[in-house]
Amino acid sequence: MRWLLRLYHRYELWAKLSGVLVFLVVIASLYFFVLASPKPGSGPALAQATPSPTVPAPSVPPDLPTVTVTPGPSPSPTPPLLPPRYQVREQTNLDYESASSLDERFDICSPVGATGPRPGVILLHDIGTQVDDKVVYAGLCSLLASQGFVAVAINFRKYPNVWPDQLEDAQLAVRYLRAHASAYQLDPARLCALGSSAGGHLALLLGVLGTNYPGDKATLLTTESPRVSCVVDEFGMVDLPRLDQNTTFWPSAFDFLFGPNAVENNPTLLIQASPIHYVSAQSAPTLIVQGTLDTIVPPDQSQELQQALQRDNVPVSYLSYIGQHNFDGMTPQQIGAINVQIIAYLTNQEHP
Repeated sequence: MRWLLRLYHRYELWAKLSGVLVFLVVIASLYFFVLASPKPGSGPALAQATPSPTVPAPSVPPDLPTVTVTPGPSPSPTPPLLPPRYQVREQTNLDYESASSLDERFDICSPVGATGPRPGVILLHDIGTQVDDKVVYAGLCSLLASQGFVAVAINFRKYPNVWPDQLEDAQLAVRYLRAHASAYQLDPARLCALGSSAGGHLALLLGVLGTNYPGDKATLLTTESPRVSCVVDEFGMVDLPRLDQNTTFWPSAFDFLFGPNAVENNPTLLIQASPIHYVSAQSAPTLIVQGTLDTIVPPDQSQELQQALQRDNVPVSYLSYIGQHNFDGMTPQQIGAINVQIIAYLTNQEHP
């Protein structure tokens, strides 16, 4: 041991310097390891996420089967949109009523360079318990046009105007577009309607009514049919008396649609405004889009409509998604997936 001690004293300085160097190397290695490790949400970690699946071009059998879109996380920040087939031309705030009312205007999206008369889709926004606007369909309008459709998002009268003004305007818009089809490169025989909630309710009425509903616009453009060639109903009201009026929503919604206390004074208004009572063998083919968790317009409304159309041998398809009314709580990816299915249905119906 003494020889080792003498060796140490002879090289004591070098031993101490070597120890310090080793210590610094260890500390530097640990520091570099911590900095280089990927953190949650950093680029390297996200790079391992599963990419969004590529959406194929619409191709569906003649009768679209029931499809369930299950909510779930997606790494993509944008909905799975279809690749465009055409560039889009947009025109806004055109009149479909000569009075030029602000409520009776439409925006139109057309495919640039498409040949021949094109199939059309009328977009009817929700009104709920507040005044909404056609602009909510700006994205879908453009998407439809990119796939070869002439898409038309309309405004219509709403509160303080009440029933049947909104239906009168919707039917007039259909007749106007048919009367001026050549100006918009539109095929009047291929004109569908798509609407959400109260807009879905109007779209359904456009599909089941073969004549003009009595009202102040019924005498305009009477040579044109108000019935559309197909319908996409997104959770629209079907049988109004059967909606749960014990909730706080429907009493206020009915006041908004029909006027304060109108339903209490005339309960038949709900029957007159229910699409279920007008279903016939002449009704338009229909795609029903319904959320399984919808408590505003529950699934039994859509199921009742499906059964009525089936009894009259009207082609009907049912697209179910696990979600609430108006797609509440769903991600843009999930809503985009539903829109892809809807466009597939419209493509099958109208062949753009």
